Amino acid sequence: MSSNTEGNNLEQILILEMVSNEPSLGNVRDLPAGTTTQVQEQVLTPLIYTYGWINVESYNIPYIIVDDIYVSVRILNDKVLSRVKGFSFEVYNLFYLQCSIMSKVEVDLFNMINIAHGESFGSSFLEGCEYKMQLFEFFRMYYFLKFCEYILYNPIKQMHKELSKKICGFLQITAKYHVPFIVRDNESYTPLFYFEGDFSFLGDKIIVCTNWEMAYFKLLFKLQKLKIEFGKYDLCQMVKVDDLLPFVEGVVDTKLTWPLSDMRWMKPDNN
Repeated sequence: MSSNTEGNNLEQILILEMVSNEPSLGNVRDLPAGTTTQVQEQVLTPLIYTYGWINVESYNIPYIIVDDIYVSVRILNDKVLSRVKGFSFEVYNLFYLQCSIMSKVEVDLFNMINIAHGESFGSSFLEGCEYKMQLFEFFRMYYFLKFCEYILYNPIKQMHKELSKKICGFLQITAKYHVPFIVRDNESYTPLFYFEGDFSFLGDKIIVCTNWEMAYFKLLFKLQKLKIEFGKYDLCQMVKVDDLLPFVEGVVDTKLTWPLSDMRWMKPDNN
């Protein structure tokens, strides 16, 4: 990042790199309240707000901090998502996004950033027409799509060794029974409805998955070719594998697996 104005607030910005786990915002600095630049004179934006940068797909993407941390949907579409491989509607229907229209303050902030960088993010941002997304919501979507890209275009027989301890996978608990699981805080969780019986005695060990954990579960169900219908906002109860399996009949030994299934349904043209 560079500027032709001495004392420009862009020198205060910390450029952040994508990481494989939950991203950290580091020590993002506030805009200096005592600084006046040509950009700030053109766009009358309160200087109490903060913005910064993340590096995704070799692009520096700006985010703003107002009441939360947001990125521009338009910038994401132009600079990031256009570089991620496309998928079928079936894949995109596995999750939903929470976006909202930018306020005037947020539009002004993105315009200030855009002007300072030679309008490299396109035409002016217009009030009432621009959408924003929470930064961490974007990261979760990005990681999910990159995961789909990986399993679709890099199929390997030892996939369970590559992924299961990090993101999600399948656990074979009997000769014919494979249960899906996702990983949260280095612990494996499986959907409770997969198992017959009353497990209410597990009490507070039973928790509800997040919407992005549900997206991974839905993907795993599709890979198993299970015909389970879920609504757009449906979630499911899940429990740690280690807490549940001692009470499941017929479990002798367990091992990680990954189905070698036909995944052409994930491609945009389905072939």
